[in-house]
Amino acid sequence: MFTRGLAIEGKRDGIRANVLTPSIIEGTATYDKVMSDEFSGKLFGKAIKMAQLGVVEADDLAALIVFLAGPQAAKLTVRLSASTAAFRSPDQDQPSERRAVKRLEGRRAIITGAGSGIGRASALRFASEGAHVLVVGRTRESLAETVDLVRAAGGIAEYFVADATRESDVAAAVAFCLEKFAGLEICFANAGNTDSMVPLFEQTVESWETQYRDNVISAFLAVKHAGRHMVPRGVGSIILNSSTGSLRANGGTLAYSVAKAGVNSLTMGAAASFAGTGVRVNAVLRA
Repeated sequence: MFTRGLAIEGKRDGIRANVLTPSIIEGTATYDKVMSDEFSGKLFGKAIKMAQLGVVEADDLAALIVFLAGPQAAKLTVRLSASTAAFRSPDQDQPSERRAVKRLEGRRAIITGAGSGIGRASALRFASEGAHVLVVGRTRESLAETVDLVRAAGGIAEYFVADATRESDVAAAVAFCLEKFAGLEICFANAGNTDSMVPLFEQTVESWETQYRDNVISAFLAVKHAGRHMVPRGVGSIILNSSTGSLRANGGTLAYSVAKAGVNSLTMGAAASFAGTGVRVNAVLRA
């Protein structure tokens, strides 16, 4: 990711930047195999269409996250960039009383960075699908507002004030969830931060360290402490928030893009580490 950004910055001055990769590992599953499943095919078809339109709203992304947290996602072993866009189930627009089963009924979930935006939208969506939700973030007032919205819609939620980049805070949040809800099956590590458009030679080590801590360390701590509870019990879904910026050259927001590329690598590494345990690790990449 750094190489791509440097290549963009240096192109106008005749400077080239390249990287050599000795091998690329491809998954064995294919797009056609996934699309052959009627349910998954409808979901991916909608996602691909929305990706082509470039439409990614917080509620759309929340619908994807619910899918990844639910049991259907366990059947999927293919990586599709189209899954970064709107992702709604075929029955989403039906009244809740017409659905046979809520997809997250009885599950216990932690969502970091849940005081606004994608985190808040995900909390509302999780609760509407039957999950008990613990919303985590740095600002008590915004978290309390999220909880009020969830409860007003008939859902179950609590909040916990914590810094997602501090290990003691993350461990305490998991312990609080276990105390309040007596379990944890889902963790959406949404907390993160972006940087501003700054030319490469004006970027600082401090800004790069901030981006790494806010995006990579926060995700790692969520994987470590949620996974520590989930793995012995043989069930769980951990979802990390990444960005399509990790897949393309963004010269001005290079530190953020590189950090999110780190989140992608963490996702794959953690998924491999947890293979066979019943705990899934996925990432969503919003535009």
